This record gives sequence, structure tokens and C-alpha cells, in this order.
Amino acid sequence: MLEQSNHEVSTSIAKKISTTLILGLVFSALLLMLGNGGNISWFPPIVVFSLVGIALLSALLFPFIWHYLEHEQKMNSAKIYGFLYSGIRYAIAFNIASFGWKKFYGLQFIVPTEIASLPMNQQSGE
Repeated sequence: MLEQSNHEVSTSIAKKISTTLILGLVFSALLLMLGNGGNISWFPPIVVFSLVGIALLSALLFPFIWHYLEHEQKMNSAKIYGFLYSGIRYAIAFNIASFGWKKFYGLQFIVPTEIASLPMNQQSGE
């Protein structure tokens, strides 16, 4: 009975969708955190938002491809779950570490002088 319940869990499309969606969201948050300042010359906003779109789109499409290939006996779900869970763990860990680095080095609430010199009613909400 235990083997049957494990097999049902590994073939659940809902679990596949939720796992890939969590990874897509966490990875997108990481990309946005890295590219939000716009101070990395080789990582401009157009690249950041393109990668976020690709990450979210693949997070929505991959579970269905995975589910189909699993039923064709061409994919090992245990290895894929392990890869996805590792990706979630590492992305969260890097997000937390980056937040700490920004705090430690005083890089968190830096406002460029051209924005700081504007009157408050002319600044954007962000």
C-alpha cells in the first residue's frame, strides 16, 4: 500500500505544477533582486525581465511535458523532483545571503542623487 501511494504522489500533475511554479517564482525573485538596481552593466533590465518571463513560462509548461514523458516511461520523477527541490533551496539561500550582504555593506537603501534631488511630488512611488 505504501508503494502505491508513493507512485500516485510522484505522478500527480498538481504536485508537479506546484513544485515547478515555486521554483519559477523563487528564481524570478532572485533575478529581480539581482537586476533591480540596474547597476550591473552586463545585466540590464531588458535581460532581467526577459529571463523572468522565460522562467515563469517554463515553470508553467514544464510540468505538462514532464507528466507526458513520465507516462511514456522516458523520465525519472525522483531525479527531477530532487533537481527542482535543490534549485528551490539554493535560490532561497542565495536570496537570503544577498539580503544579508546588502545589509552588511550598506547597499540596501541607496537612492541615486538625481532622484534624491527631485521634490517628493515628482518622484515615482517606487
